[in-house]
Amino acid sequence: MRSTKPTTILIIVLLVVVATLPLFGKYVTYLSHLIGIAIILALGINIFWGLCGQIQFGAAGFYAVGAYACALLQAKLGWHVAYALPAAVLASLLIGLVTAPALLRLKIHTLALGTMAFALVVYYWLETTASVTGGEEGLRVLAAYVSGYRLGPVFYYYLITLFVILGFIVAERFKRCKIGRAWMAIREDEGCAAVMGINVGRYKLLAFLICCGYLGLGGALFAQQSGWITPMSFGIFYNVTIIFPVIVGGLGSNWGCILGGVVMTLLPQVLSGMQQYQVLVYGFLLAGLMFAPKGLASLLEEGTRKLWRTFSVVAHTGDKTEDRQHCGEN
Repeated sequence: MRSTKPTTILIIVLLVVVATLPLFGKYVTYLSHLIGIAIILALGINIFWGLCGQIQFGAAGFYAVGAYACALLQAKLGWHVAYALPAAVLASLLIGLVTAPALLRLKIHTLALGTMAFALVVYYWLETTASVTGGEEGLRVLAAYVSGYRLGPVFYYYLITLFVILGFIVAERFKRCKIGRAWMAIREDEGCAAVMGINVGRYKLLAFLICCGYLGLGGALFAQQSGWITPMSFGIFYNVTIIFPVIVGGLGSNWGCILGGVVMTLLPQVLSGMQQYQVLVYGFLLAGLMFAPKGLASLLEEGTRKLWRTFSVVAHTGDKTEDRQHCGEN
């Protein structure tokens, strides 16, 4: 028991909970969809913002590209979701590649404004091209079938969960490898990183494209599980909503993305009976982060560490007591 790490126990508990969640009903399954998508979006933003230090306020734009690309490929061309889903991710990557030369020339606050302007352009295009996107009335996403069987909420739950796990593993591998160390060096000081021989432009482009891929994937999954998308789902306010899990969970922490995704998805449900106070609660939550600048993940990690240390001391003391009793009997 002494050799077991708290992280291992936490992972086992999480896997058991995740595997059994659909048993708790349709509403829990629906919330799990939203939590999973929020985590995927947060992981992508965390790579570009948390690790590379580049502010991203245009996430809703790439999120919308993934959603509408997946929906249109199914509705207009009759593609199956198995082909439309990766194609939507590819579409987000291509849009990111086209916009990167202009956006990545900007820095700090101007980058934030530039990415936000991109999101506004996408939102305006979705609203004004009703012949393609359905405009304000929205666009129906065709249901997916396999061998005549309609894929339902439980299937999408496990599909989203699979992508969450894969996305987390990929993000962790990037964070711990040479690329992740280069990103963190750029985050601390671009000038020093360039002097150290790091190709700043190339690494920023890589972080940006990976972020676009995550956002496109989240958008495509959202379109599939919701069955109906409108431009309002990707409005300017949603840019702020997307980045909340990253800030609340902790910039630079992939575990924080999971924690932030859960908290910021469930919080509106908890406050559904007092909508007039939601903004106030969000304000207090963000103000409270001044006392925990590394987010809720750091608080959870510290609390888990203290709890495990206390448990180890108690277990060690118990072992010593048993040894003494055994020696006395002998």
